[in-house]
Amino acid sequence: MTLDTTITQELKEEGMAREVIRAIQDMRRELGMKPGEKIRAYLAPSDFLDRWRRHIAQETGIGAFASKEGDTFPVRREVAFENETLQIGIDKIK
Repeated sequence: MTLDTTITQELKEEGMAREVIRAIQDMRRELGMKPGEKIRAYLAPSDFLDRWRRHIAQETGIGAFASKEGDTFPVRREVAFENETLQIGIDKIK
């Protein structure tokens, strides 16, 4: 029996999604948010994020997406991967 250790594109993207979710959860803690409270988020445009946006939103409590980076967010972060860096900003939905 052999173990296939090939990292497929799907596995790579799943790992990237987990990193984005972890970053957003850390950002929620910085805002002092409680579970169940919704956030507004900006996630920089990315082919990867287009495929994982719904999953990330469900896992992190995103209630609305901002359409442009120029919006003001009290907490911002960059998440770096080997081929790209994603810009993330969040704010409480009031």
